[in-house]
Amino acid sequence: MYQLKQMSKQVEGLEIADKIIRDIIENGLGNLKVQINDYKCGTQELGNYYIPNIQKLMVELLENLEEELEKVSKLIVKTQSLVSNAKICFIECIENNIITQEANDFLEEVGYEWTAQELLNLGLVRENSQLVQLNLWVDEVKNKKIEVAYWLDLNSGSINFSCNEILDKQLINDSEFDVIMPTPLIYYNSREFAKITWLTYSTRKFTLEDIITIKSFATDIKTGVEKAKLYFISSLSKDIFPVLISYETIGIVDDRYILQDKNKDQIYLNKVDSVYFEMKDIYENQIMFGVIDKNFVLNVISLVTNSHILRVSEKFILDN
Repeated sequence: MYQLKQMSKQVEGLEIADKIIRDIIENGLGNLKVQINDYKCGTQELGNYYIPNIQKLMVELLENLEEELEKVSKLIVKTQSLVSNAKICFIECIENNIITQEANDFLEEVGYEWTAQELLNLGLVRENSQLVQLNLWVDEVKNKKIEVAYWLDLNSGSINFSCNEILDKQLINDSEFDVIMPTPLIYYNSREFAKITWLTYSTRKFTLEDIITIKSFATDIKTGVEKAKLYFISSLSKDIFPVLISYETIGIVDDRYILQDKNKDQIYLNKVDSVYFEMKDIYENQIMFGVIDKNFVLNVISLVTNSHILRVSEKFILDN
């Protein structure tokens, strides 16, 4: 069970990470060769402070210091924001001798591994959920195979994801085409677009009525982009935001695919296999599921037609 004394240790680690980031900013990216070994040693030391995700971000930052300035700058902003806000939140919790829900969310982001029982105790559950899998794939990260799936709740319209390490012997097609009903659905945090899990579940057949329900949750392009902008404001946000977009047509502008809705608003598409858009039943007036990134490009994952869910992307990572 997580305790405040662990949070005190995490604050120490966050202060180390914060100092490294401030040094990088103050010294400038052009003067890092002398200090780089010290930064690497400090980053390695973060392994002692229960903040593995912060250590991962710092390693990524140091590995990319000689890459293009824009990429490094984005990494610095992302890491500094998370480190700074998590540290402030944790210090307040320690001073008040209480762990808030905001702190629980930050704990997940810095890498604390919650058990299902801890999440149940925190009340991060939803009863009577009915989940439809929008896509699933297996990603390989540092010799670990991670099964990632996107799920839409037919009762609420919320879209979340599951993410689980699997063994080689488990590498089978685990795509779920039925509606699953967890008892209960467990959330890893209280935010929109959360990681989810469950202990047990039952299933029922996926029907055409479910297609109608899915389509009822779709928005136009302007609304989807506005929701993404609000989501990205938070220091706890991921680099992508899931949306269901109702579209009128798919076209090409400047040699790039675009999606256009009934309001004639448009958004660029990424990760597109043109073979799918040659199929007449999905070319017009359907629903697209994808994730909007911070460049406000829609990365296509699945298409919802009048009869089924067509999975057009075999892989899309959670953070770009």
